[in-house]
Amino acid sequence: MLDAQATRYGRWNTQEGQIFANFLRQNQGKYDGVILSLPNFGMKMEPLAALKESGVPILVQAYPDEFDRMAPGVTEGRFFVKFSIMDVFYQHNLKFTALKPHTVSPSSERFKANLDHFDRLCHVVKGFHTW
Repeated sequence: MLDAQATRYGRWNTQEGQIFANFLRQNQGKYDGVILSLPNFGMKMEPLAALKESGVPILVQAYPDEFDRMAPGVTEGRFFVKFSIMDVFYQHNLKFTALKPHTVSPSSERFKANLDHFDRLCHVVKGFHTW
């Protein structure tokens, strides 16, 4: 995991997407997959810059929206940001995994099941790459 102090506010902007890409490049072979977690109303292009050369499976996970913290015209919800990021990935031919439900709390049993599924997927993909 990239140290939170490596980026402003512990999140990415355009330049910081490259910081994370460099971190992944330097640690290549030490990880079998990447989880793109969307705990807030994140940017859409920065994950592409950060992950386009990762070479491993990517799980896109979004926290459930908190409707009492949203206001019209202020921001998009995580639900829609996840769609936007997946659309950007698709347009740039960056393969990713999205599991059900579309938004899920990391503390839920469903997310634990998603992690287990993604872990097995990463092992299969790694097995193909070692042939």
